Amino acid sequence: MSSVDHSARLESYYGDIKWCLHTAASSCVPSTKMGVQKHWWTPELNELKQQCIDTTDLWKSVGRPRSNRIRCKLKYKNAIKEAAANADNAFNDRLYEKLCAKDNTAFWKAWRKRFCSHNQKPTNIVNGCFGEDIIGHEFSKYFMSIVTPNSVTTDDLYK
Repeated sequence: MSSVDHSARLESYYGDIKWCLHTAASSCVPSTKMGVQKHWWTPELNELKQQCIDTTDLWKSVGRPRSNRIRCKLKYKNAIKEAAANADNAFNDRLYEKLCAKDNTAFWKAWRKRFCSHNQKPTNIVNGCFGEDIIGHEFSKYFMSIVTPNSVTTDDLYK
């Protein structure tokens, strides 16, 4: 067997592996449509997006003259910004209502769902030390070494 024959067989084998992986991925790995993570996306934004695409396609087909394409694109971009801001404001209002109702459990649950990573877990080792008491002592020791309390004269000055 020649080395050319080996190369051809390896290339064929490599192509078969790629095809198998691609086929397995397309049938087993879930995929989502673009924009699924944008909970604030609305059908109106879809319409504005399509209008912007259509206007841009028309603009390109007629030689890219100065036209209302910019106005259409600006309207679409501003609508996206407004929808995202409205979603943030609605979330903030819901947090505020939970805080006013003194529903601490619901408040912190909503807060963590929005801002905290689900994969983070607190460590149980700091500087090679184990246990909550020893870790607490390590934190205290560290912060005492970098922070100095005010002197009596400084306290008087701040008063």
